[in-house]
Amino acid sequence: MAIDEDAEPGAVSAWPATALSALGCWYTPREMAELGLDLRLCGVLNDVEYALLAFQADLHPDFATTVGALTGERPMPDRPRDYLALWQQRLAFERRRREPDHTLIQHILRIVMVLRRLAAPVHPAP
Repeated sequence: MAIDEDAEPGAVSAWPATALSALGCWYTPREMAELGLDLRLCGVLNDVEYALLAFQADLHPDFATTVGALTGERPMPDRPRDYLALWQQRLAFERRRREPDHTLIQHILRIVMVLRRLAAPVHPAP
């Protein structure tokens, strides 16, 4: 068992964070929006975490004229992405900010922990 340096105090993971990062947590934006709702309805995420996780810019009807116009990208709601890596990057970014928003960091940390659990391999019972 490994202690996860990004986890809540005292949390223990059966998989090292580096191993989970290598596996990733691959979903399309459509799937992530659905998964976010499922996690909220099951009580795994609170309202703020659900809003952060489930909002997918690629699903917005005005993507091409807003985000797409700024980045030159087209919406790709069916292209899988590694959401574990994306949220770990977001966590690192928020921690580096000049004046970090500690409440937001706690919400993002919770999302990362949930995604790590989803990424962990499942072993069948003996």
